[in-house]
Amino acid sequence: ICDWAAANSIRIVGVTGGGAKKYQRLLADKLGAPLGEVDEMSSLAAGLRAMIGMEPGPLQTPHGDQMVEFKPEVPTQTAILTVVGTGTSILSVEDGSHARVSGSCYGGGTHWALARMLTGCETHEEFSELAARGDQCQVDVTVEDIYGEATRELGLPPDLIASSLAKMDPDSSREDLASSLLFLSAWTVSQLACNEAVTHGASEVYFLSLIHISEPTRLLSISYAVFCLKKKK
Repeated sequence: ICDWAAANSIRIVGVTGGGAKKYQRLLADKLGAPLGEVDEMSSLAAGLRAMIGMEPGPLQTPHGDQMVEFKPEVPTQTAILTVVGTGTSILSVEDGSHARVSGSCYGGGTHWALARMLTGCETHEEFSELAARGDQCQVDVTVEDIYGEATRELGLPPDLIASSLAKMDPDSSREDLASSLLFLSAWTVSQLACNEAVTHGASEVYFLSLIHISEPTRLLSISYAVFCLKKKK
C-alpha cells in the first residue's frame, strides 16, 4: 500500500474501522499522506449500494456445485448486509439510507479461535480443506439421532442438525470437526441475517467478510442455510 500510494502521488488516503482510529498516527507516517477517516457503517452501506448497481463481477452465488455470477433484479430495494468481521454487524440498507439493526459477538474472531482449538489448523486455507473432506453428521446430533425412524413421519430431513458438536469425542476427526464448525458458523450468522430480512421486509441478503468466507465451501454452507431458513419463514 505504501509503494502504491507513493507511485500514484496519493494526496489523501481513506481509512475506516477500528484500526483507522487505533493506528491512525502509524498509518499516516507509513503512508506519507494525510488520512481521511470515513464512518465504517456509512462506507459499508455506500459500497453495497454501488456494488449492486454495477454489472456482474464480484457478486457470485452457488448454483449446484458451481459458482455463478449474480445480479440483483431490483438493486434499490431494501437489502440486509451482514458484515462478518471480528464480531458480526447487520445493516439494513436502502437507496440513500442505512441503519445498523443487529449484531452478535459471534463472528470471524470466534470462528477462527474455535477452528484453531478444535482442529489445530494454522491457516484459513487448511481449515477449508479439512471442512470440505469432513462429515458434520459424525459429530453433530441430527434429528434422526433423536427421533430414529419416526423422523420421516414428522416430515423432517434425517440429517437436519439438532445440536452442533454434541457427539464429538476424543476420537473425532479434524475433518468432521471442521465441517461441523463451518455449518455452526454459517447457520448462526445466516439465521441472524434472515430474521432481520423478515423484520425489515428485505428481499436480498448479502454477506461481507474479511475471514476468507468467499471460498466455495463456506459460500455453499451459507447459501444452504439461507435457503432453508427462507423456506421456514
